Amino acid sequence: MKTMILSTLMMIATSTAFAGKERGCLKNTFRELSSAAEEIQSQAAADNRVVVDRTNPSYAETNAIGVVTKPNSSGYGTGFLISPCHVLTNAHVVAMDRRKSSVGSKVKFSVGQDPSGEKQFTEFLVDGTVVAQGIIDHKEALKSKEYKPKKSDTNTDWAVIKLSKPIGKKVGFLTYSQADYKHLKDLSVITAGFPGSRTQNGADLSKMYGDINCKILGINAETGYLQHTCQTSPGQSGSPIIVKDSKGKLHAIGMISGEMGFGMNETTVADDTNSAVNFSSGKMLGTKTDGDKIVDAAQANSCE
Repeated sequence: MKTMILSTLMMIATSTAFAGKERGCLKNTFRELSSAAEEIQSQAAADNRVVVDRTNPSYAETNAIGVVTKPNSSGYGTGFLISPCHVLTNAHVVAMDRRKSSVGSKVKFSVGQDPSGEKQFTEFLVDGTVVAQGIIDHKEALKSKEYKPKKSDTNTDWAVIKLSKPIGKKVGFLTYSQADYKHLKDLSVITAGFPGSRTQNGADLSKMYGDINCKILGINAETGYLQHTCQTSPGQSGSPIIVKDSKGKLHAIGMISGEMGFGMNETTVADDTNSAVNFSSGKMLGTKTDGDKIVDAAQANSCE
């Protein structure tokens, strides 16, 4: 798909700083995901996240980050446009049981910062359908009565949503980039989303919050997921991990998962760091990664 940039990022990003009223149903529609099994946070660390100004031209691509909700559910998660009509989020945001496919499920997506401040979103509750999802294949999990997430499940924690209309043409979208493995270690990154701890559990989604001073520590050798120090909390599942290239362009190279992560913990100890979906390609190694599967899903469900 032409709108997807699949080339390897040939750069090392530098750390960057980001310099009412919706419908009454918002308060009831958006609620923080309450399952501690999906996202675990430690409030021992200070919350260093800041408001991200999506109207700032230098960071216009972050306007593509929004909120994913499910019908008849009180939970929400973060998601982001990777094309005019495709939204990427976590599998655990759209499916409470990760052992089962949510393909075909209906969701809603709200996105776009209103410059006037009169509305929380310029595109509110747009219809979407889950067209692809990462599935866990652990035998013990499939046999158990209840799915208990493990960090090893992180890299399959993704879902692609196709929207009923190409709103990305209006609000923009983040370039989905499959950064080369060798460029990821110690890479300075940012992330942004809608943590319930800062949005009054979803009652006020007029502001987006991000950690603009974190980094990727490396890649788990066995599973391929990213290990990072970005601060996150429930509601921020599905937030992109973003780098900025030498021309000032923002690229999404991964996605916050939070499953069995340590949330607000900023530790650099490998076993205690937060985990994220890695978009890197395995084509050079003769394998297909979850990053490649996400690309395939979007290409197979064209916006046209």
